[in-house]
Amino acid sequence: MYRGHAATLAKIAPASAVQFAMMSVAGGVPGNLWQAGVGIARTQGLGGLYRGFGATLFSDSLGSALGFTLYEAYTRLWRKLQGSDASPQVRGLLGAASAATVMTLTMPMEVVRRRLQAQGVPGRPVLYRGALHCARCIARKEGTGAFYVAALPGYLKAAPSIGGMYFLYELMMRRFSALEASQAAHAADAGANW
Repeated sequence: MYRGHAATLAKIAPASAVQFAMMSVAGGVPGNLWQAGVGIARTQGLGGLYRGFGATLFSDSLGSALGFTLYEAYTRLWRKLQGSDASPQVRGLLGAASAATVMTLTMPMEVVRRRLQAQGVPGRPVLYRGALHCARCIARKEGTGAFYVAALPGYLKAAPSIGGMYFLYELMMRRFSALEASQAAHAADAGANW
């Protein structure tokens, strides 16, 4: 499932860093994507294009793994408590709950990644030596609440999106299973009448 995840992120990280730099300061880093990328590489070295990469890789991998795991755990808990399988609608809600839980657990890494990407662009000093140093500084100077200051928009985007994805997935899988069973029954009837 995760094969190629790091390689994909290694290709995407520079574009993400450049895009963030272009939008993160007043007026943004001037020029187009290419010019901004060259400017970052010139002033910060190639490492500037990968600032926050480790935090991104950790957060994305952990988030994906936790999301599937929590979804399964929530559906099993539903089955145990209700004595029946959850409907696609309920599974959508369980998917939304798993997304919200994952966001709560991984939001600090997202904040760390953004802070690492923002430092060193014009108008922003370099404050952190790496992801752990950044996390410690945020917690010590601003408190743990700083990791969740901008969480609400993320919840409002991710929970309905992931919930909708699970709802549609479960709905389509049930429809396909019913269609498959119908075709198998039809084939068995046709074979019996032959």
